[in-house]
Amino acid sequence: YYIVGTWNDWSKFELMTPGPKWYTYTVTLGSNRWEQFQIVRAEDWKQRIYPVTCAAQPNGNIKGPEDGGHGYNWMIDGRNEPWVKEEMR
Repeated sequence: YYIVGTWNDWSKFELMTPGPKWYTYTVTLGSNRWEQFQIVRAEDWKQRIYPVTCAAQPNGNIKGPEDGGHGYNWMIDGRNEPWVKEEMR
C-alpha cells in the first residue's frame, strides 16, 4: 500500500511500511501544521482507500479500494497542539 498527500502536492506515491496489524508511514507536518492524505493500492488511483467524509479523522468509516473518493481525505491537524521544537548547533 502507498500513501500520497499534501506534503508532496499529491505527486508521489510513497510506500507504507507493513507491520503485524497495519501499515505505517511517518509524516512531517509542514509550516501550516496540517496535512491531508489518501491510501492507494498498487500505485493506482483507481484503487483508492479513503474516508467517507472530507478532512476525516483516522477513526471514521472508509471506502475502497475503488475508483472514486477525489477530495475525500484523511487529515492530520496539529494546529491546536502545543509543539516545541529545539535545535542544538
